[in-house]
Amino acid sequence: MTTSKTDNIHVFIGCDDLQPEAFKTCAYSIKRWTDNNVHIIPLAHRTLREAGLFDRTWRVTESGTWVDERDGLPFSTTFSHLRFLTPKYFDYLGLFNDTNNRWAIFVDSDFIFLDNIRALIENADEQGKPLSVVKHNYAGKGSVKMDAREQVNYNCKLWSSLMVFDMWKWNFDDEDLDVNKDTGRSLHTFDWYKPGLEGIGSLSESWNFIPDHSEKTTLHPSAIHFTEGTPLHKGYEGVRYGELFKQAYQGMLAERARRVNDGLS
Repeated sequence: MTTSKTDNIHVFIGCDDLQPEAFKTCAYSIKRWTDNNVHIIPLAHRTLREAGLFDRTWRVTESGTWVDERDGLPFSTTFSHLRFLTPKYFDYLGLFNDTNNRWAIFVDSDFIFLDNIRALIENADEQGKPLSVVKHNYAGKGSVKMDAREQVNYNCKLWSSLMVFDMWKWNFDDEDLDVNKDTGRSLHTFDWYKPGLEGIGSLSESWNFIPDHSEKTTLHPSAIHFTEGTPLHKGYEGVRYGELFKQAYQGMLAERARRVNDGLS
């Protein structure tokens, strides 16, 4: 079984309330390399709440840390938990009704893509698994990151920041998953995935390239993940590879202005 250019790719980008411009920049960076069969879908907690798929609640501490009220643990973005609903949201949207809708991707909004996302799909297809990720061995720098969020380390850290689902192979029976009740740690360490970690395909690190970390394994990023903070975050304006992010950001702004001028949006 091989992928083809007729296969639709649905990219679900995490949409954070505090960084809508990051979502738009990520989406622009994907679309500038790809074709009309690549579809961008924002993954936002309000939308999934309205769909009846998500009902977790959280609070904000005096220091600005977001704490989930189900497990009492801190988290970084409003899509931290709901990313694991990507297959169910795919189903909710009726995408199984078209046999060309083979691929679903979840990606954090703090990515920019430097290559055609179809090459990522080819990498995932080679793995032959329902789910593929970049299997990082990563520990965060210091105790805080973007927006003064608490830095938490755990097994499989960053694996879930980019997930490729082959929906032709996906089986909901392989999930032991309750996104609304499971602890954040259990979700992010894939305790819910019955085939186990060995049942997850291993993608090239070039597709989840972490500045000042991934250089030891690859020198040619296909997608850069600004996990500590993008240049849009205060204090990270000079982050490594930030000029590439800024170029994508300016390209996104120019594209939006063109569409407004053309009466398209």
